[in-house]
Amino acid sequence: MPSDPVRAEAAGVAAAGAEGAEGAADGPADAAWLPLTAAQQGLFFAHALDPTSPAYTTAEVVELDGPVEPDRLAAAIVTAYEEFEQLRVTLTATGDGPRQRVRPTPPAADVLAVVEVADAEAATAWLDHELARPLDPTAGEVTRTGLLLGTEDGRVWWWHAAHHVVVDGYAAQQLLRRVAEIYGGSPLVDPVPLAALVAEDPREEASTGFWDERLAALTGPASLAGRVATPAPRARRRAVDLDAAEQAALVQGARRLGSTWADLVTAAAATYVARLLAVPSGRVGLPLMNRVLAGVGRLVAARTVCTAMNV
Repeated sequence: MPSDPVRAEAAGVAAAGAEGAEGAADGPADAAWLPLTAAQQGLFFAHALDPTSPAYTTAEVVELDGPVEPDRLAAAIVTAYEEFEQLRVTLTATGDGPRQRVRPTPPAADVLAVVEVADAEAATAWLDHELARPLDPTAGEVTRTGLLLGTEDGRVWWWHAAHHVVVDGYAAQQLLRRVAEIYGGSPLVDPVPLAALVAEDPREEASTGFWDERLAALTGPASLAGRVATPAPRARRRAVDLDAAEQAALVQGARRLGSTWADLVTAAAATYVARLLAVPSGRVGLPLMNRVLAGVGRLVAARTVCTAMNV
């Protein structure tokens, strides 16, 4: 019997998950089906509304300085996948809700796509086309990665894409850092079991009733356009540069309110929208890390690559 309480609870969750989704999809015979965490569930259902959209694909591109050994990089990625079980799952829908289970680690030869491109412009065009293809978590495709080799200028780009149901922004940085460490010869570490992550899902029993009551009066998303669109397949970004005086005013104003400049800007934007819509109040959704819990400390989610953040 497991002596670690988290691992003991994880074993119980694994047994329950195996019963709930037995025979739901192909996978290794000894892998248990597990429930999704709270953060994962919303993303799974959002993807299901339009599986053809890449809106829930997250991706990073790293320009590598110096010579790169593709085989060594592929081996480092596979080792990271071995350590982070969340990156090897397949998902399915069952009568008891969505479930996930860990798949075997893929061979290194099947992980890293090495492609030659002329230059940075060609690399960008290639990536735009590649990332327009949605990932399919129900087929076990939750990650995709490759290496772009510039033939004219010798530049090299490593890109890694993952479905948001398994990776959030914090986890993406964890993964990139860990692959770099393994590539550099870092010792291996014991994997964090997916079952332990699911077992420590920090939802409180009273939270559902609390939020149901608070959200009951909401009328839906507010929009200056008078309509709400589905998530765009490609992100749109608009940047504005603030001069030193404007930055100082924001910082000073936030200090007077006992807050941060980021919180002040968020509140100002929400107030602006509410005023234009002539509504008396509004609520703003903000992402939370969900990796540290008061009275508990660091959760399992802080020690592995996963999706834990939610709004």
